[in-house]
Amino acid sequence: MSTPLKIDKNNIVEICSLTSLQEGMLFHSLEHPDSLAYSVCLGLDIDGNLDIQNCNDAWLSVINKNEILRTVFRWEGITTPVQIILKDTGFQIEYNDLSDRGLNDEKLDSLMTRFKSDVELDLTTNPFRVFSIQNFRSALYYGNMSSSYII
Repeated sequence: MSTPLKIDKNNIVEICSLTSLQEGMLFHSLEHPDSLAYSVCLGLDIDGNLDIQNCNDAWLSVINKNEILRTVFRWEGITTPVQIILKDTGFQIEYNDLSDRGLNDEKLDSLMTRFKSDVELDLTTNPFRVFSIQNFRSALYYGNMSSSYII
């Protein structure tokens, strides 16, 4: 986990203690930082036209309506770990257009495998990361959503 970014106090909705279950998940996540035991990655193969801006706006609406998706965690330098609900996460879909690279099937399979295993999460900045979208070929996309079970 990286050094937590400073949070603007005007961007804080609420600061709450962790549930007992969350405390246990945090402990094990810190004890075994390379473990994926407390995270999940959902991958979507999308075949067809995709409007990235509409997709971004839809996910932003979901995040704005669900405060748990705007929650980050802090534990260093304090006696009891907390979860901080933010007003704004600065959400933006990560989008990469690889369609002009002329990928053959072998390279495409290799990239798809790499993106499907991309579950990098940081509880201090993004325990819920939505969609890294890769445009591999015209009308062939791969979307990735990663989340920690702690939220």
